[in-house]
Amino acid sequence: MLTYRYRSLQRDVVSWLKNWKGKRLLLYSALIVAIIILSFPYCWMFLTSIRPESELYKAPPLFFPRGLALESYFSVWRIAEFGVYFINSTIVAIAVVTITVFVATLGAYALSRFRYPFEGSLFRFILFIYMVPPILFSLPLFVFMAKIGLNDTLLGLILIQLTMTFPISLWILVGFFQAIPIELEESALLDGASRLQSFLRIVLPLASPGIMAISLFTFVTSWNDYVFPLIFISSPGKKTLPLGMAFFIHLTAVEWGPLMAASVLISVPTMLLFLFTQRHLISGFGGAVKG
Repeated sequence: MLTYRYRSLQRDVVSWLKNWKGKRLLLYSALIVAIIILSFPYCWMFLTSIRPESELYKAPPLFFPRGLALESYFSVWRIAEFGVYFINSTIVAIAVVTITVFVATLGAYALSRFRYPFEGSLFRFILFIYMVPPILFSLPLFVFMAKIGLNDTLLGLILIQLTMTFPISLWILVGFFQAIPIELEESALLDGASRLQSFLRIVLPLASPGIMAISLFTFVTSWNDYVFPLIFISSPGKKTLPLGMAFFIHLTAVEWGPLMAASVLISVPTMLLFLFTQRHLISGFGGAVKG
């Protein structure tokens, strides 16, 4: 009897929630609260970067600065070699994105369209590689790079970051290619198109959201990487942006103004990429899940 009453009450509550006119207002209110909570660290970072030095250590802290100071941004470019770090990070990130997208696209197409021995085991092994913490590869990779003379080089850093970005990109694209009907290619082949033409003109345009998704993921991973540059890069002129930010952290003090200004400048490219590619990113990961 109690179980019946409980289930009846549960159905009544669910029915009331479905028909409640204020549910949209409640949903929007919850989303606004979530956005405020999630965006607070970024707002605080930006406000700290434009705060005068006299207000950085004031207790209790002020949320809005009483004055506007851009000295922290000038310090980033003048004192630290921010321009050099920015160029190095850009070169590494673009190279990693280009190689990852090219190889992962061809590899994922082959894995999704052709039959081969142990295909299920190989697919799971690819995902397993990504699950292993990258720091475990640091010692053998360091020894290997030292033997081939690529330690402390941007080329060596590019090859090392590919070990992080390639497995998950391949795994995402395999699921996306599997969601594309093979009948479309077969129709193109019957019309006289070659395998390469059907891939370039039919499959590749349909897979563009997934390719965009892995491109953005690869760029963010390479752009924000700190561990591998710390281990494999020692020359000041070859450091990337995450390593350059450590310039403002000293043994006895932290230069919060320039550190936050550098954080804002580093975040701008990633935020712009997310802003212009968010629609492709959502559909790309959605295609991977469907596959």
